[in-house]
Amino acid sequence: MKNKNSHYKLKKILGHGSMGIVYLGIDQETGEEVAIKKFQLHSQSNLSESLLRFKREADIISRFSHPNIIKVKNLVERSNHVYLVMDFFPGSNLKSFPLDCPINKKIQLMIQIADTFDYIHQQEIIHRDIKPHNILFSMNEHLDLRIIDFGLAYFSNFHDIRKDSSIVGSFAYISPEQTGFLRRPIDNRSDLYSLGATFYELLTGQAPFLEKNINKLIHKHLSETPQPPSLLVKDIPSILDEILLKLLKKEPEERYQTAYGLKQDLDELLTSAGKKSFMIGQKDNSFRLNYQIRIIGRDSELLKLRESYENMPDFILIKGRSGSGKSKLLTSFQEDIQSDENYFFTFRCEKSRMNIPFAPFSALLQDYFSHFSSQFIKDKILEQLPLHLTQLSAVFPFLSSYMPENNYFSSTADAPNQNTKNEILHSIFKLLALLPSLGKKIIFFIEDIHQIDNESKEILTNFKESLQDSKILLISSAREEESASLAEIENRSTILQLKFLEKNSIAPLISKILNTSSSLPHSLYERIFSLSLGNPFFILEIVKELHE
Repeated sequence: MKNKNSHYKLKKILGHGSMGIVYLGIDQETGEEVAIKKFQLHSQSNLSESLLRFKREADIISRFSHPNIIKVKNLVERSNHVYLVMDFFPGSNLKSFPLDCPINKKIQLMIQIADTFDYIHQQEIIHRDIKPHNILFSMNEHLDLRIIDFGLAYFSNFHDIRKDSSIVGSFAYISPEQTGFLRRPIDNRSDLYSLGATFYELLTGQAPFLEKNINKLIHKHLSETPQPPSLLVKDIPSILDEILLKLLKKEPEERYQTAYGLKQDLDELLTSAGKKSFMIGQKDNSFRLNYQIRIIGRDSELLKLRESYENMPDFILIKGRSGSGKSKLLTSFQEDIQSDENYFFTFRCEKSRMNIPFAPFSALLQDYFSHFSSQFIKDKILEQLPLHLTQLSAVFPFLSSYMPENNYFSSTADAPNQNTKNEILHSIFKLLALLPSLGKKIIFFIEDIHQIDNESKEILTNFKESLQDSKILLISSAREEESASLAEIENRSTILQLKFLEKNSIAPLISKILNTSSSLPHSLYERIFSLSLGNPFFILEIVKELHE
């Protein structure tokens, strides 16, 4: 890297990571040793935007004044490579922390780390990649540590890197919302989840979930509760179990809301030497409103969706007035069933597309096929649908890419004689019936079908009777006030009527929004219910106005 534009010289390799190589280098102007990370970029997409965001954050971090944060000295771009120059800290990462170290020493280290992240989050910076590899320590005269690799997630494309089995280690510590499957904002609480996973390994010698397959590992982050650390290491006090399992809650609002609150509980634990029980989280305060929370008061509806998922095929129509939470219900359902065994695809109907025949199914199928290689799709379709391919490619033009070059099905002798409505529908249902045989259950969600095209209505009307043996769940939604044109579809579907919330759901919903377990005056709940009539959207707007 030494040339006329750089005054750094590489000495030796310190280590390899999922995002590149770390070198020991020399700043030839000052003679100081530095650590230089050469990035291995997994995706070139949005590289300039990623660099801009990282530079902005690196500039902020360089002005930090905290002894436990590694100093960023420079960011060098050269020949499609990015080099990050940092202070050199002669320590090891937390992966090598002695497992037999006394529990109090580990708690002291956890307190230092929590205190550091309290400082970081107060500067409105999120690390995004907390794991043992990014926390360095030394144990000479005293315990010392450094936090490294801020904001490097900007250079990672999640959907690209999850295909790389060599970096499954990073996913052992990832928060549910960072996977993209839990639709929550990525904020400081995401860091706290990853910190919980890191502390879990510090105490037990293993990550909360042991799984080599990335998709299965992600599913565990989304749906499974890790076993208490004390089941793995007997001298861990039960109160520390509570602290770690709170950090590892799936829903961000159920975790610690601040690193400060975490530090206070760890201080209390250390002071009592683990002998005294206390209620955790009492000093954990946050004034942030939660706009994206798990749905409240819809247990029966979620159960019905789960039953339909277990008994495919089915066609469900969710009806509800504007603001009743139709989309939120589906988001919660998707989070519940997310696994390596299914595909979930969505499409929102719009008035501008009402004149485009089969618009939802064209988009859904194109999205589905993008998960397979062209040759795989071509072989499967040619094998089972030779007489329908020409007709299908006329309805869904993107399918033409799967037709053979000589197009030997295109003659009228091979294809159906007339492209009548029934023949087209027959071909489409043949294609839909084929999909589950390509692997995994399929969930299609078509939103706002009161704005769907007439041709797609025919598919919806005949869906259940035409796909009796296929592992496909079709879910649709419509505004109740605009569903007059859907009578025939309603007669052919399972109706899930979404009413506004009952009065007894108001208090837990507001508690989730306000990030608090404390109760408000009963009269306030009554007033909010009276004003909103149980409409979840109106409840959120009222709470926002009161908060401001």
